[in-house]
Amino acid sequence: MTEMAEQLLSLTEDDRRVLIDRKKQNFRSAVVKGAFAVAALVPLVFVRSLYVLLTLPFLSVILGLMAIGSLLQYMKAKTDLDQGQKRIITGPIEAQNVDVSRQTDSDGGESSATYTFWVKVGGQKLTVTEDLYYQLKKNDQVEAEVAPASGILFRINKFSEIA
Repeated sequence: MTEMAEQLLSLTEDDRRVLIDRKKQNFRSAVVKGAFAVAALVPLVFVRSLYVLLTLPFLSVILGLMAIGSLLQYMKAKTDLDQGQKRIITGPIEAQNVDVSRQTDSDGGESSATYTFWVKVGGQKLTVTEDLYYQLKKNDQVEAEVAPASGILFRINKFSEIA
């Protein structure tokens, strides 16, 4: 079995665009979630029911934590841009799977499922598209280009089978 190898290369212009777009997206998400976290507390000034006094602060904390998560992702993408390098991980696919999550609303109804397709190369779990997931199999030799801090996958290439 081939061993895993890792090296650093400079970011391409396409890689920089991906990071800049993801950085902007995470910043906007952090601002919106933060604004909603603060806005969720405004009704406390006017409404004094026990339900509102318990629910809105809880909702505000959850939204605030989500805003912090988005802000951390923003900072990781910024770090990748500042460093200007990406990791190249070469090795076999160690594992692959699909994570399925469903959210339940207050009435007990479930929303449609969310599927996250991933493969594991060099000990790192990489999120991939559904199409790519089905093209790859365990032990396939691949080369993955990944942003070191944020873990953003730029591309993954499968090595051709040599007969």
